[in-house]
Amino acid sequence: MTDWDEQHPGRGDTAGMDALIARVLEHVHTLDQSADELRAVTERLTSTWRGAGADAWAVENTGAEGELRAFRQQLYDGLDVANQYNEAVRLIAARTVTIEGDLDQARYAESMAQAALDELRALDDPDSWEVSRARSRVDLAQEDAVYATRQLAQLVFERQQADTYLTSSLGAGLPTGWGGGGGFGALTAALPAVAFSRGPEGLAVWIAGLPDGAEGDAALRWLVENLSDAQFEALLAAHPEVASRLMGGPDGAFAERFPALATALDVGGPDARIAAVIDACAGLSAHDLVVIARCYPGVVGNLDGVPLTTRIAANRVAISADLAASRAGLAAMEDLLAEEPGEPAPMQLTLLAGFRASVARCEDLLYGEVAVVGNGGGFTTGRHQVVVFDAAAGRFGELVGDPAAPNIAVVLGGTGTGVSNMSGQYDRALDLVAGVPEHSLAIITYLGGSMPPTLDMATRSRYAMDIAPHLASFANGVKAVTGATITVAGHSYGGSVVGRAEVEGMVVDRILHIESAGSGPGVDSVQDYAAPETPRYSMTAPGDPIGMIQGLSAGGTDLGHGMDPDILDGVVRLETGRVNARDPHSPVLSGSDAHSGVFGDDTKRNVKPDAWDNILAVMTGGEVTVWTAPTVESTVPWDVEVTYPMSDPTFVPPTQVVR
Repeated sequence: MTDWDEQHPGRGDTAGMDALIARVLEHVHTLDQSADELRAVTERLTSTWRGAGADAWAVENTGAEGELRAFRQQLYDGLDVANQYNEAVRLIAARTVTIEGDLDQARYAESMAQAALDELRALDDPDSWEVSRARSRVDLAQEDAVYATRQLAQLVFERQQADTYLTSSLGAGLPTGWGGGGGFGALTAALPAVAFSRGPEGLAVWIAGLPDGAEGDAALRWLVENLSDAQFEALLAAHPEVASRLMGGPDGAFAERFPALATALDVGGPDARIAAVIDACAGLSAHDLVVIARCYPGVVGNLDGVPLTTRIAANRVAISADLAASRAGLAAMEDLLAEEPGEPAPMQLTLLAGFRASVARCEDLLYGEVAVVGNGGGFTTGRHQVVVFDAAAGRFGELVGDPAAPNIAVVLGGTGTGVSNMSGQYDRALDLVAGVPEHSLAIITYLGGSMPPTLDMATRSRYAMDIAPHLASFANGVKAVTGATITVAGHSYGGSVVGRAEVEGMVVDRILHIESAGSGPGVDSVQDYAAPETPRYSMTAPGDPIGMIQGLSAGGTDLGHGMDPDILDGVVRLETGRVNARDPHSPVLSGSDAHSGVFGDDTKRNVKPDAWDNILAVMTGGEVTVWTAPTVESTVPWDVEVTYPMSDPTFVPPTQVVR
């Protein structure tokens, strides 16, 4: 295959190479059979032969079997490389034929045009216009010839790179599974041997030189697959722009390497797709899951049915890409303001602040160290565990605690919740996780899209309607992929989202409405839910202003959030109780402060209301205290006295075990 020159870059005995590959492949199969036979003999003899000698003989044979299989794999990889090389040569040969034809035609056209020009010039009085046109035809033919010559030179370069790729790959065992066309091997072979030792800067320089398109993308994926965890983290930290190129969707290389997962992406219906994704991921090795998180983060970071740890890894890449974009936007805006005289316009200041906030948020999510798991009253620290990240759509989800916890709660906030203030949701979740034995509970703070920004918009149901399908798919995916007991809890407006998600097909183990706006738009009965028998719980503190909109709906409009969950048949109303559950003389939790007060004071873990205990009991399957209605006395209509049983220090509320 080395018998080629600059005039014939496609020359080579590709048919002979095919025959050689086929013959060697037969030996590969023989090696497989030999290894299988050696294992069978070893198992048969060691089943009857006992003692030190037998053990030594088994170890020796097992080692020999391993060497056979390793050699078989090495040989197979070499054949794969040779086959790719052979296909590249075939492609070069085919293109050479076409280019040679173009070159011959261009040279013939040039000779004919030159002859015509010479004839004109030989005339006694040639027409200047005709001479000019003839000269133009000569120039065009010459340009065509030059172009064809350059194309031929490019093929010479590609053949040289293909030869280099074959040599380096057979010598170093470079992976060949990414596809990407004939140029991919040449690109990876061109990576300087010292690039890895040069660290992020050396790698970034090489990456910056990769061409756009499938071949360059394939080479980049090959690189990041072969980096260690530390190298990959260092590369993204120094050059987050690298992550942007990894965020593309599934392509031909993805379908070739992960066919089952590629097929699962096209399955219709969220639950069927989740099942297909889980089956596909079950067939992948631990290394494969690392590869798809690094190389296709945009595909699996938010894909329901993918293991949570894989989503977390993929979303670190996605956040890095968002950081790069935010830094670029910030720099551009700062340059613009520096060039423009006078005071910045309000919109410009808003954009500037937004970019700065996004940069700070991404940097914290990537590099900030947070408490993640309750540990005997303290915490272990670690990195953020982001399981949903789509900044453009305003979707975000972060797992607080152990991904392998037997109980996982998905918790939604209320009006005003957004990507910019999810840290408050994190603190609330961490406080709950720390309130139970270590690793027994994890909480995912979830934002499925835009929530109403202000209270006057909170009567609108369209936000809940938009978010509900995303929540349904996400929660069903978490339940299916973890096998944990799943509770979905909605606080305030989040309760309306939770209820509507049940209509959209969400089926989990428990539902909890916390000071909820309603049972969900359009819900009049638990029969409106996909799983009417799901255990459901609700709590609303007396005097919480949310009570004024619970159960209010306007037909034919998007006002209202369905039935009041506290009185919906099939829902157990829980006691919100006293401000301090440990002090029977503590006042009853009530009024506007109770709306968020049900979660207690994060800074004083010994001061928690009964509501907080009930929230934890629902999430972990404990014993809850059940609501007892107040007594109402009225001597005249304008003088009504309401007495809540929990105001009596001696009152002990009834209890119920969470199903």
